[in-house]
Amino acid sequence: MKLFLVLVTAVLALAACQSRQPVRETVEAVPETAALELIAEERYAQAADEYIALSRNARGAVAHNLVLKAVALFLGIGHTDRASQLLDELAGQALSDELVPRRDLMAADVALRQGAPTRTIELLSQYPAARFGAESVPKFHLLRARAYEDAGRWMDAVRERVALETVLVDDTRRATNRSALWDALIRVDRDRREPELPVATGPLAGWLRLAAISDEHQSSPAALERALAQWRANFPGHPATGEIVAAMLGSIRASVGRPTRLALLLPFHGDFAEAADATRDGFLAAWYADSANARRPAISLHDTSFEAIEVVYARAVEEGADFVVGPLRRGAVTSLVCGDTPLVTTLVLNEVEDDPPSAPEDARRCGRDQTVPEAYHFTLMPEAEARQVAEQAWIGGLSNAVALTREGAWGDRVQRAFAEEWERLGGVLLDHRVLPPDAPEVGAPIAAALGVVRSRERARDMARVIGRKVEHEPRLRQDVDFVFTAAFAADARQLMPQLAFHHGADLPVYATSHVWSGVQDPINDRDLDGIVFGDMPWLIAPTEADRLLREQLDATMLVHATPLLRLYAFGADAYRLAMGLRRIAGDRLASIAGHSGRLSVGANHRISRRLEWARFVDGAPAPYVTGGAGVERSTPSPVR
Repeated sequence: MKLFLVLVTAVLALAACQSRQPVRETVEAVPETAALELIAEERYAQAADEYIALSRNARGAVAHNLVLKAVALFLGIGHTDRASQLLDELAGQALSDELVPRRDLMAADVALRQGAPTRTIELLSQYPAARFGAESVPKFHLLRARAYEDAGRWMDAVRERVALETVLVDDTRRATNRSALWDALIRVDRDRREPELPVATGPLAGWLRLAAISDEHQSSPAALERALAQWRANFPGHPATGEIVAAMLGSIRASVGRPTRLALLLPFHGDFAEAADATRDGFLAAWYADSANARRPAISLHDTSFEAIEVVYARAVEEGADFVVGPLRRGAVTSLVCGDTPLVTTLVLNEVEDDPPSAPEDARRCGRDQTVPEAYHFTLMPEAEARQVAEQAWIGGLSNAVALTREGAWGDRVQRAFAEEWERLGGVLLDHRVLPPDAPEVGAPIAAALGVVRSRERARDMARVIGRKVEHEPRLRQDVDFVFTAAFAADARQLMPQLAFHHGADLPVYATSHVWSGVQDPINDRDLDGIVFGDMPWLIAPTEADRLLREQLDATMLVHATPLLRLYAFGADAYRLAMGLRRIAGDRLASIAGHSGRLSVGANHRISRRLEWARFVDGAPAPYVTGGAGVERSTPSPVR
């Protein structure tokens, strides 16, 4: 039977060759009936193959047009690799002026899907939108907007989506675009937005003013409602008037029942006493700074050091607390969230323990993937930072990583989180090595991860084969794009000189905030030069609100320049979340510009914290913005 099919196929192919006629240079001359029928039957892959087959029997612009139709079909069904292959075949051919923009638009789409937003931006910056034809202008703006978002260029994404609004005719697509526009806008740092407002015109001015109103009145529902009424008068018919403003007004109504009495539950004695004190001081400083708020809640403090958390919690609620912040220790969080204690709205300050509860019914409600309706989790978990490091490196156009992490359970957790997110994004983790605590031993795992050891071994093997000594300069493996490290400052000071010694001086290095103590120490931190890391805004790019918090802390508490500075910001943001949680809960567009990062409610009632980025220069962190594919290289200090 198979032989029969092969023979029939061969005969048909031969007949086709014998009957082939010259094809004129017009699209109409090519019979597309079969392809169109396949499209009508929703057999898009087969239709694309039919167009490819037709193109093989055509020439010039006719053949190119047919290939582009196949590319469009493959993109429509998500076959990016096939689309990319066809575009590569067209790359070396001279296309007509009419087809070049179509090809570039599809190539930009492919680049975006393959994680190269900078390439998408380049391709779509060569022509004005009108060059692509009226039917393709919406796709032009949408691709540019998504590319800017993937590149972290949020203000550019906002402008592109403002332009997209003017060419969309479908109400559903308009609503989706407005939602994405607002999401991008609130990701723009307030200090970046403010200079844009005086020069903005048209709808963009309305969007920027709306974001400013959201920033200015997040803790005062009455003032927010008055400001929105004035905004509607100033910007009649603005695209945000419907869904976005309605969501903001809905948030106001939800926040009317915000807390009247807050209970703060922390362990003020024992191993966690210093962390508890710093968290409390930040919390109270934010409360003092909120003195203009006529509806500021009363505060009660409760020590969780000596009694079961259930007892302390129940007492706080009996005394009138309608919102609880704490506890801080993971064991206490697990006992409270996984137990039977009736909860009021509670912002716990840690995650549940890794070991699942013993009772099956508790396991169903208690894991990190589960949501307890009354409980929200606000943490400084290093795993969350590691995932953002992966995202930042991916936005920077990097693909292949090597991980060097601190020895022990902490380093394992952080590395695992980075690896999972990096591979989810499409990156490749080439190697992972553990850094031992002793400085003299750090060089060996670094050399192994960078391929220097294998380079030396190859040289030795060659020397044995030819029977004489080989002059050899060890080489770094060529497929490494960057190094991820999960380490503290002391570890990183050992790592960077060894990285330079083993020929990795030009590799970018990304890290979590733990690589910096939080205290300026330029003499000792010169060895960290080149490392890019994410951290809290109030430490690396303080806003006016951050400076006011520091002044409040200095005026009311005994604050020292110690690593506990991050916990002051953490405590202050716990207060801001307590006041604004009911406004942002359930609204994925809403967020709070916190001292520890931009705060929003993510999946399973976990608070998402977006970091600012810095790079060590001359021993001190300096604000850093990834520049797409042209990411800056690290400049680690030499071995001394």
